[in-house]
Amino acid sequence: MRILVINPNSTAAMTTHVAKQLKTHLDPQVHILQRTATNGPPVIATRQAFDEAAQTAIAVLQNTRREGELFDRVLLACFGDPGLEAMGLTTKQPVVGLARASMEVAEHMSKPYSVVTAGTAWEVILVQRFKQWGASNLFRGVQVMGGTGLDVFNDPLAALPVVQDAITTARLAGAENIILGGAVFAGYKSLIQESGVDTHGLLDCVECAAKALLR
Repeated sequence: MRILVINPNSTAAMTTHVAKQLKTHLDPQVHILQRTATNGPPVIATRQAFDEAAQTAIAVLQNTRREGELFDRVLLACFGDPGLEAMGLTTKQPVVGLARASMEVAEHMSKPYSVVTAGTAWEVILVQRFKQWGASNLFRGVQVMGGTGLDVFNDPLAALPVVQDAITTARLAGAENIILGGAVFAGYKSLIQESGVDTHGLLDCVECAAKALLR
């Protein structure tokens, strides 16, 4: 199997991070192709950037096909999945998004769940997206942290107390399962565990996407 990982922001290191974490959940024989936007913001942090990222993701997919690259699955490596539906219409290969795959896993677990993510603009965007995809009343909303996912990526240890506080707030609001929402949070659960905090009920969005890719 060949999986194409598309990152619609311009931070190539984040694409590599997602690809590396994705590989830990797949057969070693799976080949992963990485494609990162060549222009645009280093992180998607506003509604305008989200809308532009949708067009960027489609363009990256089309450019990869024109290059003659072969792939069997596509992973859209931006939580919130900008352009996911349109991408699915432009290729015969299945396209998986981090957010929708995570929502489907959480819904299947039949327990109240929330999303923890970085960036205040994401609350409205993610609530809209989850409702669009048919989230049930198990979905208890989005707990956002200040800053951006890039801040977490650049200094994951410094962000740890803030992430833990957001998780605690989500749990106090009734969420039994919590989606760590963002490409930057791929593998972050292990860091939380090393700090001595219980990680029961935490869902890694890349791990959730890996399950969808295998289906």
